[in-house]
Amino acid sequence: AFTQIMPGGPYPGCFLVPKGGVLGWWITHRGIKTLARRAGQSVETIPYFDGDTLTINRGRDYGFDLIEGDADRDSYEALHGVVVMVRDIATGNVLSIRKVTGQAIDKRRAKAMSQDIWNAWPIEMAEKTAIKFAAARGDVFFDEVGNMALSREAEIPRAPPAPSPLA
Repeated sequence: AFTQIMPGGPYPGCFLVPKGGVLGWWITHRGIKTLARRAGQSVETIPYFDGDTLTINRGRDYGFDLIEGDADRDSYEALHGVVVMVRDIATGNVLSIRKVTGQAIDKRRAKAMSQDIWNAWPIEMAEKTAIKFAAARGDVFFDEVGNMALSREAEIPRAPPAPSPLA
């Protein structure tokens, strides 16, 4: 509630996860994109495949070029990775580019609790994984509330206890 990122519905911003006897929350890629938008950024993912030529420019013309090859763009087997690009909404300037390799995505896929969603939506899951990978490495920038939301050690302000009716 503090971040206004809520669980539930068809596109949740977080999931409630029981861990260690406490009900915590796990932010989704949608929640990360929401926090980035609040901080004035847009987050875009671009998958790249077999036969594509990808060049990342880190000089004055910060950005990247992608020349698409003939690969099946719906095939997870042809996926080489995902580029995550963060732009300033006001100026359109590129703030960050992260190339997340297929190997990095596969490591995370192997640890997924359920493979069913990966089998049904592999490219979308790869994009989601790339967003979380980039955010965890500081490529997506947040305001103070967003930084607290992603912190594993953030203290959630607690409401004072209600007065006892017998007092």
